[in-house]
Amino acid sequence: MNQDAAGRKCRSCAAWIWLLTLLLSAAVAQQTLSPEYLPSTTLTKKKTKDHTVFTLVISHDLSHPDHCSQMEIVVVGLTRQSPNVVIYGPSDIGTILTVTQSDTADTCEITVPGTFMWQQVSVRRSPTATDSYLVTTKVSLPGAVPPPPSHSVIVPLRPFVTAFTQPGAFQSTFKYSPGLNGAADQFSTDVDFSPSWPTKIGWIGIAERYKYDSRPNQNPDALISSLTLQQRSHKCSWYSFPASLTCPDANPAKPPSVTIRPAQLDVRLLSFEYAPGTGYGNVISSGRIGLPFVFTIHHQPSAFTLTPGFGMDAGTNVVGSPIPGIPGFVLRGTPGADASLRVGYERLTKYLDKKPITISARYRAYIPTRDELLTTFSSTSGKPPIFSLSSKTRHFAQADVSIPLTKYVTAGFSYLFGSLPPSFRQFDHNIQISIKAQSQADYEH
Repeated sequence: MNQDAAGRKCRSCAAWIWLLTLLLSAAVAQQTLSPEYLPSTTLTKKKTKDHTVFTLVISHDLSHPDHCSQMEIVVVGLTRQSPNVVIYGPSDIGTILTVTQSDTADTCEITVPGTFMWQQVSVRRSPTATDSYLVTTKVSLPGAVPPPPSHSVIVPLRPFVTAFTQPGAFQSTFKYSPGLNGAADQFSTDVDFSPSWPTKIGWIGIAERYKYDSRPNQNPDALISSLTLQQRSHKCSWYSFPASLTCPDANPAKPPSVTIRPAQLDVRLLSFEYAPGTGYGNVISSGRIGLPFVFTIHHQPSAFTLTPGFGMDAGTNVVGSPIPGIPGFVLRGTPGADASLRVGYERLTKYLDKKPITISARYRAYIPTRDELLTTFSSTSGKPPIFSLSSKTRHFAQADVSIPLTKYVTAGFSYLFGSLPPSFRQFDHNIQISIKAQSQADYEH
């Protein structure tokens, strides 16, 4: 590698470090502008077939005459309608019905789609007050049953319909990647489609990933099709620091700072992975277990999530043999971790969606037990790829910044480095600018 190329890479890495530092600094600066005052609250809930109604009694005093419309309410939990841990913020909750009990207390009623197995509710005073919410008329009916909100978020969640609209079920991404080191610019489209249905043994579903790329030799995982089984603990318990909790909704005003949730299991019963740049594909079965560590920062639940995990892949080659001697049997270990940080951006919520910016990262190590295909593409156009067999550990890392524009659309950019199965094409630093459309409601990575 010449000195100019090395210099450009160093400058690229320095720019990424500077940008992440700036975002984190901005997050701290914005949080210091937010009132630290939190109301005392009590929480009850009732379930129906399709949704959950949370009722919060917010106590206040004359020095802080807050009411429901000035509260920022966030619900994090696991519902019966999705295998993912969902995060419902102000833009998802919608209407908040307020009933005045007295001069020092209000009752807030919010309706959220889905019936929760467990949930964590966080309440704090909103930095933007009533400008942040669609608020119903405030009525004074002490002791009376409040009327149902006229615009509450009640969505029928039928099994087959929900599978295609549940959080994490669908996303389509258009990406632009500027060429580095003299390479051509790259345009690509990713489509991820993963509906699932609850059964007695877990969530059974399908996962389809298709990727079109303007440079086929830059396409590490063009087609992956899987039959999936996901297990999530339905126990309303987890371990928190500094104390142990049963049911995390015990105190919505003061969520625990650190929690360890029950382990989650993701099994790919049967996957077909194919790389068209090499005409090579495998059929793989895999399993992965992860343990989520969840941190609350500035009263924002699940502000930082770290999930270390370990998995195994086993399968066989079924398509293509670029060089002689490729083993038919595939067995590899896949340790790694996922992390995500949600950064509030209070000054922009009047103009963009009210969900936070998300900075996420993913790392995987692929450790073959025997030789597997390793592909190296030349940076010079027209030259054929170089294939070799190796059992050395492959690495893949990805960092993403997602900025929500609406409930369904986010803008962002990504950084990728490493290689992915099945052909393990080694690719250099890759920076992508993206627009993503996805199913409604934020969810944890």
